[in-house]
Amino acid sequence: MTEKGGLWYHTAKIRGNTMISYVTIKNFRSIVDVTLDMRYGEGKAPNGYLESERLPFLLEKGCKERIVPCLALFGSNANGKTNILKALLILQTAVGNSRIDIRHLYDPNVIVTARAEESEFAIGFVKNGDVYDYRIVYSDEGLHSETLSMNGSVLYSIAEGKHEFSCIATKQPYDEVAIEEIFRVECGDGEGRWIRPFLNALGHRFRGLNQFAQTAFRMLANEMQIFIDGHEPGMFPVAVEMLSNAMQCDRETALAEIVEVVRKLAVEIKGITFTEQLADPGGPRSMVMRHDHATQKEYNVFINSSHENDRGEMVVFNFMTQESEGTVRLATIVAH
Repeated sequence: MTEKGGLWYHTAKIRGNTMISYVTIKNFRSIVDVTLDMRYGEGKAPNGYLESERLPFLLEKGCKERIVPCLALFGSNANGKTNILKALLILQTAVGNSRIDIRHLYDPNVIVTARAEESEFAIGFVKNGDVYDYRIVYSDEGLHSETLSMNGSVLYSIAEGKHEFSCIATKQPYDEVAIEEIFRVECGDGEGRWIRPFLNALGHRFRGLNQFAQTAFRMLANEMQIFIDGHEPGMFPVAVEMLSNAMQCDRETALAEIVEVVRKLAVEIKGITFTEQLADPGGPRSMVMRHDHATQKEYNVFINSSHENDRGEMVVFNFMTQESEGTVRLATIVAH
């Protein structure tokens, strides 16, 4: 997903066979209550759509959900488009950050006073033919409710004073009593306040407890990619990394695949390469940097492209600065 120049683009296909079907946001920054429905609105598929070169919707085998391939929202500045992406980033942080205190993520609408005090985020998506729904409600006091459902059945439901874990409970050691204890210890602050989503704990600490909860965690924490600025320097390397993971190949193979498609679109790039150098503290920094979380070291990343001049010689370009913006964006789109 990306927002640039007054347009907000949603690409439904994220990675593998995951598709977002809807997003609901309530009481967040400028947003009071909005739902983006990304499902195909027509009741009947267009005639001959199976043979058509255009794709009216994405349809996962065994699933009735029809998802639009691409959605664009447009409007004037300060109309809330970017806040939709920021809300999704908040949701991703709440699920994916193992040390999160959700009270620090509370950022309500302060203009409309006739509103609920709690913020609410909900998202629906299709994965491997299964339809998932995830919802959290929270405020500056902590979480108030959380629900994860699949194909219309609740996997778990948590509300103040009422918990339902039977669908993810197994025999010992993870019966309902044990799961209640996991929830209390992993999601509380030690003083009785619920500050961390249960899906966060399941994804980070108890990955083998329920495969469907783990699928939902991976989608929200890892697979959903959001870019506030469509031309930020780090966007192309991230897209290449996503493609490398999806293809289960090294970066060089992924780059070769990108170049092959870009060349077919009449952009005469012969190749693209990545090189890295350890950055000196306080020294010069390249346009693109990589932080190694294992070693806590920073690396300058240099991305070069090669062309053939009129004498048949190879000429090296700085991909980020010497190629046109259109070429950089095209390669990034191809990678996605």
